Amino acid sequence: MPTSENIDNNNGGDEDSLISCIKELEKELIKQKNMGPRKKVEDDEKSEVLEKVNSQIYTALRS
Repeated sequence: MPTSENIDNNNGGDEDSLISCIKELEKELIKQKNMGPRKKVEDDEKSEVLEKVNSQIYTALRS
Protein backbone atom coordinates (compact mmCIF):
# COMPACT_ATOMS: atom_id res chain seq x y z
CA MET A 1 0.00 0.00 0.00
CA PRO A 2 1.29 3.47 -0.81
CA THR A 3 2.42 5.52 2.16
CA SER A 4 3.02 9.18 2.73
CA GLU A 5 6.73 8.40 2.39
CA ASN A 6 6.10 7.08 -1.12
CA ILE A 7 4.32 10.30 -2.00
CA ASP A 8 7.10 12.45 -0.51
CA ASN A 9 9.75 10.45 -2.36
CA ASN A 10 7.77 10.75 -5.56
CA ASN A 11 8.47 14.50 -5.68
CA GLY A 12 5.05 15.21 -7.08
CA GLY A 13 5.24 12.49 -9.72
CA ASP A 14 2.66 12.23 -12.41
CA GLU A 15 -1.04 12.67 -11.81
CA ASP A 16 -1.90 9.03 -12.63
CA SER A 17 0.49 7.83 -9.95
CA LEU A 18 -1.07 10.14 -7.36
CA ILE A 19 -4.60 9.13 -8.36
CA SER A 20 -3.63 5.48 -8.00
CA CYS A 21 -2.25 6.24 -4.56
CA ILE A 22 -5.48 8.01 -3.58
CA LYS A 23 -7.55 5.03 -4.68
CA GLU A 24 -5.44 2.68 -2.56
CA LEU A 25 -5.78 4.97 0.45
CA GLU A 26 -9.55 5.14 -0.05
CA LYS A 27 -9.77 1.34 -0.21
CA GLU A 28 -7.87 1.12 3.07
CA LEU A 29 -10.15 3.72 4.69
CA ILE A 30 -13.27 1.84 3.57
CA LYS A 31 -11.85 -1.43 4.86
CA GLN A 32 -11.08 0.16 8.24
CA LYS A 33 -14.52 1.79 8.50
CA ASN A 34 -16.22 -1.54 7.75
CA MET A 35 -14.28 -3.40 10.46
CA GLY A 36 -16.84 -2.55 13.11
CA PRO A 37 -15.74 -1.93 16.69
CA ARG A 38 -11.99 -1.63 16.93
CA LYS A 39 -9.89 -3.03 19.70
CA LYS A 40 -6.86 -0.79 19.16
CA VAL A 41 -6.47 2.96 19.21
CA GLU A 42 -3.80 2.51 16.53
CA ASP A 43 -6.47 1.72 13.93
CA ASP A 44 -8.23 5.01 14.64
CA GLU A 45 -4.98 6.93 14.47
CA LYS A 46 -4.03 5.24 11.20
CA SER A 47 -7.44 6.07 9.74
CA GLU A 48 -7.06 9.73 10.74
CA VAL A 49 -3.63 9.90 9.13
CA LEU A 50 -4.92 8.30 5.93
CA GLU A 51 -7.82 10.76 5.78
CA LYS A 52 -5.44 13.71 6.21
CA VAL A 53 -3.04 12.41 3.54
CA ASN A 54 -5.94 11.80 1.17
CA SER A 55 -7.20 15.34 1.73
CA GLN A 56 -3.74 16.81 1.14
CA ILE A 57 -3.33 14.86 -2.10
CA TYR A 58 -6.69 16.04 -3.43
CA THR A 59 -5.80 19.62 -2.51
CA ALA A 60 -2.42 19.32 -4.26
CA LEU A 61 -3.99 17.87 -7.41
CA ARG A 62 -6.57 20.64 -7.62
CA SER A 63 -4.04 23.45 -7.23
